[in-house]
Amino acid sequence: MNWIIPGTTLEASRAEAGRVNELFRSLFLAGGLTLSQVSAISSLESHTIQNWVKRGFLSPPVNKRYSMEQVCRILNI
Repeated sequence: MNWIIPGTTLEASRAEAGRVNELFRSLFLAGGLTLSQVSAISSLESHTIQNWVKRGFLSPPVNKRYSMEQVCRILNI
């Protein structure tokens, strides 16, 4: 049975629930996520994320890539 990882649009099986951290970390092996990837994962519009950076709610991406900490902050906001 599949479930949605809370705060995201990512599906995982219940058997993988204990490995969510490991699965989520694997997304960042390429050095971070682009704005379009973060937007797809969070189901937020890209301009919303950019607005949060502009207002100081979120630190700016490095080389147009968002780190796991930044994505976690986005999902928490």
